[in-house]
Amino acid sequence: MVTTALTFTATAEAARYLGADLKFVDVNPRTLNVDPRAVREAIGLQTKAIVPVHYAGLSCDMDSIFSIAKEYDLRVVEDATHALPSTWRGKTVGTLDSDATIFSFYAAKPMTTGEGGMIATRNEAAASRMRVLPQHGIDHDAFGRFSSNRPAWYCEVIAPGYKYNMPDLAAALGIQQLAKVK
Repeated sequence: MVTTALTFTATAEAARYLGADLKFVDVNPRTLNVDPRAVREAIGLQTKAIVPVHYAGLSCDMDSIFSIAKEYDLRVVEDATHALPSTWRGKTVGTLDSDATIFSFYAAKPMTTGEGGMIATRNEAAASRMRVLPQHGIDHDAFGRFSSNRPAWYCEVIAPGYKYNMPDLAAALGIQQLAKVK
């Protein structure tokens, strides 16, 4: 994975959870965003993804990032934890052609719920897996237990999961914050 060290540790930490190696590259001193030339120079045979980090509300040069990714057949996962509601060429970050975009709603972010976050993706298989993992690997969330044809007590654990779900109260706060984010 190619990314910048000018970010919080969680960017690299997520890759290391998956066993990925990291190559840190320099930033453009004018924007403090990852330098696409440095990204290109860092790509090796083992590189699988580019993780541009949108810094302090300023979007990375996504045209260059997407061009490099296409040339080398790499995934693009945007770290947009400081980017909501940033745009690139008139499109809101999170609606671009990335494989996924990660947002944080921690207290120090542009939009906050106190904790938690959001992932945006068009990949339905990835989205389905992302819905399961934060719920201990259970095939449906608590609300789904009461809206399915199965008994409310019945659930299937279909993957090793985690307890990473956002609390409902934080999500309710987030819905109100989204209306005001601009």
